[in-house]
Amino acid sequence: MPRSTSRLASQYAITHSLFRHDYDIISANGKHAYHVDNSYLTPGKPDLTFHEGDAKGPIAGVCKYRHFSSDAIIGLGDPTHPHRMSWEHFTREGLLSCRYSFRVKLGGGRARTFTWKYSNQMSCSSGDLSSRSSSPSQSPSRSSSRSSSRSRSSSSSQNPTEKLELVNESTQEVIAELSSGTSFFRKAGQLNIYKSYGTQFDLLVLVTGLALREKLRRTRSNSGAQ
Repeated sequence: MPRSTSRLASQYAITHSLFRHDYDIISANGKHAYHVDNSYLTPGKPDLTFHEGDAKGPIAGVCKYRHFSSDAIIGLGDPTHPHRMSWEHFTREGLLSCRYSFRVKLGGGRARTFTWKYSNQMSCSSGDLSSRSSSPSQSPSRSSSRSSSRSRSSSSSQNPTEKLELVNESTQEVIAELSSGTSFFRKAGQLNIYKSYGTQFDLLVLVTGLALREKLRRTRSNSGAQ
C-alpha cells in the first residue's frame, strides 16, 4: 500500500511516565505539543485527555471508551465548552475485524473515511479495542484461553516493530504510521504523518492512534494479570 508521500508532513515522539501511563507528545522541533492524562474508571472523566503543552495546559481533545463495546468517542476541544466541541465516532468495522475507522470533513468538503489497521496479521491477532477484558464477566471459553492469551500478550507487548497504519479509504494511501516503542524505555512510539491537512487533523490522528494503542495496552495488561 503506497504512502501519500515519502516526505514527512509532521512527526511526533510519544513518551510515557515511569510510574503512570500518562503520555507526553513531542513534535519534531522538540516542542512539548501535548500531555495526555490517562484515567481509569474515573466517573465523568474521559479515558484520555489531551492538554496543550504540559498537564496544566488547556484541554485540546478527549477520548471516551464505550463500555462493553469496541468503539470509542473522540472529541476535539474542551468539554467544559460543549458548544465548541467536535465529536467523531471511532468504530471497529466488524466483530472480528482489526480495522478501526473515523470519518471527518476536510476543508469544508465531503466527509472522508480513515482507517487504522495493523501492518501485519500477527499484531492484529494479539489484541483489539474491545473493553470486554475489563469486565468482571467472562465468556465460557475465557478460562481455556488464558494461557494462550498470556503468551500472546508477553510476546507482542515486547515487539518493538509493531506498527499501525492510517489509510485514506478513498485512495488507499497510507496517511500516517504509528510505531511502538519498547517496554524498556520511556518512548512509547513515534507517529509519522505524510499528508498535511492542518493542526486539527494532526490532533485527530494523534487521539485516535493513541486511543487504539492505549486500549490495546489495557487489554493485554488485564489478560496477563489473570
